Amino acid sequence: MGAAKTAPILRRAVGGDAAALAALAGELGYPAEPSELGWRLESLPSDDEVWVAVVDGEVVGWIHCAVRRSLVVEPNVEIRGIVVGERWRHRGVGRRLMELAERLAAEHGLSAVRLRSGAQRDGAHAFYRALGYRELKTQRVFIRDLGE
Repeated sequence: MGAAKTAPILRRAVGGDAAALAALAGELGYPAEPSELGWRLESLPSDDEVWVAVVDGEVVGWIHCAVRRSLVVEPNVEIRGIVVGERWRHRGVGRRLMELAERLAAEHGLSAVRLRSGAQRDGAHAFYRALGYRELKTQRVFIRDLGE
């Protein structure tokens, strides 16, 4: 397929992007209503950044990055989520979003970008490896729903 005919414009997400963010989150396997995504976007901590990739006025992808500090690992930029719409994949959009995360890390004086990816996302894993990322570990995620 090659690169997009028009290079994506990267800009910070705004509340008006909620419907596009929700549609793309659904493609990622996390369905949500636009109003819910809009509320989540507005309630993120101040050092979280959500950027969108726009081609010809259409939001075709997004990335959520956060500066993370911990007692046990060096400070880093963590990619909390990234998705490119299925019809826009393999056109350089994801690469541009990943480069943005790396630039944000450099701007914060951080030397690492981390991300987590579901075990079943083989295509995404190949993409990350092609960009020079290496698999660090395998882990399980636990949750206890306190709303019940």
